[in-house]
Amino acid sequence: MAESIPPSRESDQAPPAVMMLSHLAEAPILKASDLRAQLESRVRPPVPALPPQLPAEPLVVVRPDSEGVLDESAVVAVEDPDGAPNPFRIRYHPPLPMQEERLGIDSILIGAGIGQNTAVINGKTYSAGDELYGLRLSEISEETVDLRHGNLLLRLPVQDKPFILRLPRLAGGSSEP
Repeated sequence: MAESIPPSRESDQAPPAVMMLSHLAEAPILKASDLRAQLESRVRPPVPALPPQLPAEPLVVVRPDSEGVLDESAVVAVEDPDGAPNPFRIRYHPPLPMQEERLGIDSILIGAGIGQNTAVINGKTYSAGDELYGLRLSEISEETVDLRHGNLLLRLPVQDKPFILRLPRLAGGSSEP
């Protein structure tokens, strides 16, 4: 119970705080079993479906030609047609300066487990995931070494003859792997 404050001499009414306390209802007492029943009665909405996955970009596989040249610039990039022609779209791209690198696979070392294969290329040892001239070694097998850049896969067969790798010149101009 709240104590009442004696009315002030100026007025015969109680202060507003005391008047408000007298109009408040008592708080209801809740039991855990009542709350559990309320929670169980609630129906959760179904989980929304995941958005459909976009199809993966098609992988373009490039193999060396008869002269042992792998030319990354020979892959033609197909432009997506616009719904409406865009007069501000840049359609001409000047050819990039190219660099040629000699690439010789000296040996392939087959590991005991998956992903443990290594390749000796130009006298240096590489494993899957390492970078060589800006290309990532994605897979090393007994017959091939795969270099990947985006959706471009350069597949090098293991042979005695070295390859010529023709790539766009790096920004720094460095040709060192």
